[in-house]
Amino acid sequence: MLARTSLLAVLLPLIVSSTSLANKHTAKQNKKQPQLIVKAHGFRNTKGVVRITLFNQAKGFPKDRKKAFRLLILTLKKKTLTFAFEKLPYGEYAVALWHDENNNNKMDRKWYGPPKEGLGVSRNAKSWFGPPPFKKAKIRFSKDKQSISIKMRYL
Repeated sequence: MLARTSLLAVLLPLIVSSTSLANKHTAKQNKKQPQLIVKAHGFRNTKGVVRITLFNQAKGFPKDRKKAFRLLILTLKKKTLTFAFEKLPYGEYAVALWHDENNNNKMDRKWYGPPKEGLGVSRNAKSWFGPPPFKKAKIRFSKDKQSISIKMRYL
């Protein structure tokens, strides 16, 4: 009995300290999960959803959601929206937002071509005809926590 108590007295502090170290290590890892925070503003109403694509390449930007690196669909509660892409590898990215006001999963257009619904892209890049190219919208993601702002545009 004395041997068991002595063994427990030696092992218990080791178990507690190794658990404590593991928790500290996990906490450090969680703090350093790189995230890109996007603040979108200028929504004309809170109807429908916002469809968000994050591209890490020019191919498909911004129209082909199948080629996007990440996709998000968020419900609007206010005329501003803040969200984050978490655990993001460092690199070059472009973000595109589309306010799907009637939540029909398609870009509604006016009879002469331009979209009826709101659009926004990183760097608030613009183009004369059609969507801006990836090179105008791309940002360099290189910090553990980085923020960008996107203004929604309605034509």
